[in-house]
This record gives sequence, structure tokens and C-alpha cells, in this order.
Amino acid sequence: PSAEGPLTTAEPQTIGRVHSVPPLAVDEGMKGDENKYDLQQPVDIHFTNTLHTPAVDESKIVVTPAIPDMKVTISGSVISFLGRKKGKTTYTFKFLEGCLEDIYCQQNATLELSVDVNSPIPCMQPLRHGDTIVVPYSKEEALKGTSKDPFVGFNAGTYALSYAAVNVPKIAYTAWVVDPATHYTCFRKRFSLAPTPNNLCTESEWMAVWAKHCNLTAAHEGELDLSKQEEDTPYQVNINVAPFLKEGKGHVVFLVKGQGERARDSVVWVQATSLGCTVFTSSGCCFASITELETGKPISGATIKGMEEGTNSDGIVQLPRSRTFAPLLATYNGESTFTGSEVRTECWEDCPNTPSYAFTDRGLYKPGETVCVKGVHRERTIKDNLYSLATPAEGTYSWKCNLNGKEIGEGTMESGPHGSWDFRIALAEDVALGYANVQVFSADNKRVCNVGFKVAEFRTPEYEVQC
Repeated sequence: PSAEGPLTTAEPQTIGRVHSVPPLAVDEGMKGDENKYDLQQPVDIHFTNTLHTPAVDESKIVVTPAIPDMKVTISGSVISFLGRKKGKTTYTFKFLEGCLEDIYCQQNATLELSVDVNSPIPCMQPLRHGDTIVVPYSKEEALKGTSKDPFVGFNAGTYALSYAAVNVPKIAYTAWVVDPATHYTCFRKRFSLAPTPNNLCTESEWMAVWAKHCNLTAAHEGELDLSKQEEDTPYQVNINVAPFLKEGKGHVVFLVKGQGERARDSVVWVQATSLGCTVFTSSGCCFASITELETGKPISGATIKGMEEGTNSDGIVQLPRSRTFAPLLATYNGESTFTGSEVRTECWEDCPNTPSYAFTDRGLYKPGETVCVKGVHRERTIKDNLYSLATPAEGTYSWKCNLNGKEIGEGTMESGPHGSWDFRIALAEDVALGYANVQVFSADNKRVCNVGFKVAEFRTPEYEVQC
């Protein structure tokens, strides 16, 4: 008899596509290059189906040997394992029966997978990014030199250039004391000074040509032997900036060279200053604002290179249209500060009526450290289109911090008489690694500014480079 039953079809019929779901298992086609991972990478294990995250029982996931500070994250069909892994080690991941469930309500049978973690490729990266960084002036810090504390409050910046390194046997550096009015434009254009095509020159060769062009002699050359540091463990290196400054203020260019495949040469212009310089526009006009970094107090009478007019009582000066400042250099009482990039006054977007900005003491932190955030608030006067202290300058603000899309902290703070405020974010020892964003809100819950930072693993400093 026909499988259709007594009422058979007169003609053949086609039924629409039927999709069957495979059993929940490890996706053999997504294991990577022979299950080998670099130490800096998370171990990603791919499964055949999308996982139902709330149903995953992490207590039944066994990793041998154990990974200290292990964190498990789930995204779609991938489970990622973060933590302080060791190089040259084979890890076994065992998923006991029923500890996983996919979106089709299927559970797993017992699964086991081994992966090899290689030693990390030697690498080095600055803890504060960019080829120009600011060290907030502090008389106390300038006197005692480099502090082991990554940041000693807003009134005491660390006079140190810091790097995170792993498996780098040696770091060498050269320092030049410089004047931004004379040397910065050439510093930005140093790549065009090289006698050979750029792709044939190293950063060291570019800097040698730049120093010769500017008739500069190195203030100091130093070297640090890191060969005795623990293998495969990230560590922090501090280079003392204070000896090259005059009473804690000044400008120094560093060329830092590390040995290793990814330990590329690093060039950083360090400016130790008590001045803050901000550029913004409103209604087609471009402005520069000069303030004290410590308090946010406006600086009256600061001069801008290339302009006759100085800043007004609110620390503001209007910049001419269709001008390029490279950089925008401000000077006050013999001290100078500048923007770390070229300023084209016709290219800026419009600012709101109440511009605010915030910054952190550095861009990279490890779990358990404290993030220091400082900000300044200003208010636009509609009548003359200038910016001044808000009325009143004091006020209540709130903040929220999100890491990888998850809120990890919130709080409130009061602004001072100069419209400035600061607060700290204590990172938990078991906080996730990734990128964080801090948003600041006014008393009426309007977002006024935001600032970001990164959380990563590296070891605290055990030594300092002294001149």
C-alpha cells in the first residue's frame, strides 16, 4: 500500500525544504590551525549550534591544567576562555554531559578537546597611546622622580614613560630635550626627511635624520636588561622622565627600541605641563581654550603662536578661519603646551551650548587598578558666541562606566569653582578584559561627554630605569 494512505495524489508533489539541526558538538571545521593558540589570544571553542547562554553551567566545564583568573564568555556558538595561560602548555577542555544547551533545547554529550598554547611572540606596547602624551605637572612628583604608583592623583602625575612587554630580552632608549616652537613641525614631518623610501627606513633611522636636521644631541641613552624576567609573563617597564625636565616642566622626545618580532621601535613626544589646550568650534567660529590642568581655571593672557591676540579672561581666543596650525602652540609664563595633531579651523564640527571634555590618566589598566578621570565644563554665551565658566560653576554630575557593554560602576561628583571635576573608578580583581566607556551626565541627566580606556593583563613594575 501507499505511504500516503488511501487518498493518494494524482501527480508527484514536492514538499518545501526541511532543515534538520545537527547534534550539539564541537565544530571540527572551526578548530583553528591545529588547535594552536598564541598566549595573548583567548581560546575560542566553536560549536555546531548557537548556544542558549542562560542554560550553560560553567561549573561543569573542567580545564586541565587550571587557568588562573579564568573568565568564560559566550557569544553565539563560541565559548571563549580568558585568563593567565602559560606558553608551551597543552590545555584540555572537558564539557560534562548536559552542561551546554543550544537554542533548540539540545544538550551535549560529554565533550573533550585539547589545545596547545604557544609562547607569545616578543612584543612591547605603550600604556598610553599616541606619539604625543601629556604628563600633568606636579612639583612633588618632579622632585622625587618616577613613582611606582601608575598615577598618584590628579595633582601628581607620574613622571614615567611606561610600556607593557612580554619576552622582550632588552629595551634601549634615547632621549632628546626639545622645544615645540622649534622642533615639533619637523618632528611631525620626519618621514619626509629620510633619504630612502619610507618602507625601507626604520623608526631609528628616521629619528637619526630628524636629530641631525634639527642639530640635536641626545640628552641620554639608556638600556635595560630584561632577560631575567619570568618567561611568558607580561611586565611593565618605566622610563624616568624627570631628569630631563626643568623643575618638572618641559618637552622630551623618546625613541624606545625593544628586541623581538613585534617589539617595534616606539617614538613618543612627552610634554610635562600644567597647561591644558582644547580646540572647538561653534556656529562657524573656531576657538582655543587654555586652562590649568590641575583645577580647570581659565588662563588669561596665554599667547597662541602665529596670532597677535592672547586668551581673554575666560581663557578663550577665537582662531581665524581657513588657517592650519601644526600644531596649535600656546605659551604662558615661559611654559608651553600644544595640540598633538594638526588643527584646520575650517574642518571642525559644531559644538553644543555646553561643551565638556574628560580624560583619564592613561589608556590601559589591569584588573584591580584604579582609573582616574578628570573633566572640565564650559558654557556658551549666545550673545557673543564665546565660551566661559558655567553660572554657577559648581554643580552635581553623575557618571556610568560600561565594559564590553556591561555596567561596572556609577557615581556622582561635584564640580569646583572653575567648572572642573574628577572621580575614580576602582576596577575589581575579577573584572573582564576589554574596552570600557565612561559617560558623564549633568544634573538634568543630559550626557555632556565621554571617555574610553582598555583593561588588559600585565604585571606591576618591579624596577625603574634611572639615568
